[in-house]
Amino acid sequence: MATNCIRCSDQVLATTELSPGLKADSCAQCHGSWLAMEHWRTWRAKRQAAGKPEPVVVGGEDVAAEVAQAAACPHCHRLMNRLRVAAGLPFRLDHCAGCQHVWLDGNEWAALSQHGYDGVLDEVVSAQWQRRVREAEAVAHRESAWRSRLGEAVYQEAVRLRHWLDSQANRAELLAYLSRDDSKSH
Repeated sequence: MATNCIRCSDQVLATTELSPGLKADSCAQCHGSWLAMEHWRTWRAKRQAAGKPEPVVVGGEDVAAEVAQAAACPHCHRLMNRLRVAAGLPFRLDHCAGCQHVWLDGNEWAALSQHGYDGVLDEVVSAQWQRRVREAEAVAHRESAWRSRLGEAVYQEAVRLRHWLDSQANRAELLAYLSRDDSKSH
């Protein structure tokens, strides 16, 4: 049964290789790919059996554009989950939990590979991973707010001081000392 592209509904997907030995159905027009998690698991198992090291997850630069709307699964027609890969990566994977497929827009597979996420797709689509990404994004948002409120130089000094305080055995006493208000005692 032919599958049409999720983004270019008039284009029929054709089998290609995302990486050596990893087959997916791809669109010649938008270069998106429909990846069966079963194919990915087989590919990963072969990599592991060949002794290829597991990827090391690294930070993220802007490597792919975000598509704003959820897509319908071309097999079951339900809306797919839009899942974050990592805080700082500007795209989401479309995942059909029922059909166990992932839609990869344009160069998302290359971005996953570049950042070391190509070997951890099972984890990326898990609720635990998604919770950790949301928590990391919340921390990044709070830090950005502090940076904006304090200014870059003061923020950097506060970060340095915070790391130093965290390494002190008497941290609570130091914080009490720093937060005391001597102006009320005069």
